[in-house]
Amino acid sequence: MKPDSIQKPPDEPKELISDADLINMYDNIMETIDHDRKQLDEVLTNFIDMVMNEGDGSTASKEAIVNLIKVKLDSADKMAKIAELKTRVKLKDMSAPAYLFSEHNKFQERKGLTKREVLRAVATQQKKEKDDDQPS
Repeated sequence: MKPDSIQKPPDEPKELISDADLINMYDNIMETIDHDRKQLDEVLTNFIDMVMNEGDGSTASKEAIVNLIKVKLDSADKMAKIAELKTRVKLKDMSAPAYLFSEHNKFQERKGLTKREVLRAVATQQKKEKDDDQPS
């Protein structure tokens, strides 16, 4: 084989979106949600005043108020989700302690076993652990 015919491994994939762009996008979304919440507060306040002061107590009016409140609460959930995503971006650069990634599985997977054999192996392991825990 000639050295020219050997393919080189592809370079590391380039980031689709840089962290700064991602944070900027999250900030824009937060501003939009905040602006929408302020408008929703005004509409909700006006609507509640209309229902209370003018006496429009119909079922449709009450349902509209409930729906406006639900939209407002959903926007709070969206803001919390964006805060979580921003935190992930920040934590990606920091090194996390090893104990966060360690596993404490005592059962090892055995290839080629049927489901019934796996269940028996788990039961045997649990019985063994139970016997080890009891004083002699």
